[in-house]
Amino acid sequence: MARETNPPKIPIQQVIRDRLEEHEAEVRRQTLGTEINERTETLEETLRLLRQAVDQITEAEEDMADLQQASTPGPAPAADPQDQRGSPAPGPV
Repeated sequence: MARETNPPKIPIQQVIRDRLEEHEAEVRRQTLGTEINERTETLEETLRLLRQAVDQITEAEEDMADLQQASTPGPAPAADPQDQRGSPAPGPV
């Protein structure tokens, strides 16, 4: 009669160690996932703020251009030949 062979017994300490390592690996994965999500949110917020800053800078540049254009005098009036400074002579001509 053949004797049934039982599979070798694994010491309980090894089973506990293996399960603990699996659990630690899962915790690390979850922690890394959480850190990645938090960093992604931070980067998205930074990107949003940078876009907002670029929009504000663009608006300011447009405002500056408008102000410069408004403060730039148009074509100078024809100079009166009798005025030595080249500006129009006061009073009626």
